[in-house]
Amino acid sequence: MSMLALMKAIDLFSREKNVIMRERMRNQYNPAEYLCSKVIAEFPLDTLYAIIFASTLKWRTGLRSSLKVLTITYSLMTVAGVALGFAIGGLAPDGDTAKAAGMPIMVLMMVMGVINPSGVDSTIIQPIYIQFLKLISPIRWAIEGLCISEYKGMEFSRKGYGLFKTIASDAPKMGAMAMVQNGDQVLNALGLQESTWEQSMRMLGRLTGANILISLEKVPSDK
Repeated sequence: MSMLALMKAIDLFSREKNVIMRERMRNQYNPAEYLCSKVIAEFPLDTLYAIIFASTLKWRTGLRSSLKVLTITYSLMTVAGVALGFAIGGLAPDGDTAKAAGMPIMVLMMVMGVINPSGVDSTIIQPIYIQFLKLISPIRWAIEGLCISEYKGMEFSRKGYGLFKTIASDAPKMGAMAMVQNGDQVLNALGLQESTWEQSMRMLGRLTGANILISLEKVPSDK
């Protein structure tokens, strides 16, 4: 969802640059008015696609997360992708450069956003540039939010009887996800035990606002 929204935003925003420049030279509108109209035109449609996707996912998979949580998460992730597309389109000198840069940037955001399924070692300090790339990745915050909403409070252990119950409960936990009994253990292994879904959504909102401000600064001037 986020990648499709990003590439569409890059394509439209970069192709409109020449038109914007001519209209700005005639003082037809200012950068804020243009960007506001883009947000009003683009965000609702992209959000609708995200809501349809989240509703279908909930219906077909029966995820524990509520439909409200899924729709908000996917909607904010999609909107953040659109805003990132605006920023890339505004920073690039032309449409071809924006399209060429958009896909590698999105792939980088996806790689930085993926959670290591083997768990997180809190003793390892990552390089500053890796921390920064993770901070600005909308995929990272969406994945973390979905994991938190899905796993927090979930119980995995089955109601066994006799010897099986004793063995399962007393078995050593080898590896991050081996023999986990509840979702809180999963979040602890992933390093998300102190995080909340609301924090992830706030970060998506901040990324959206930051990218819109960047694109606002890069709207072609009337000079």
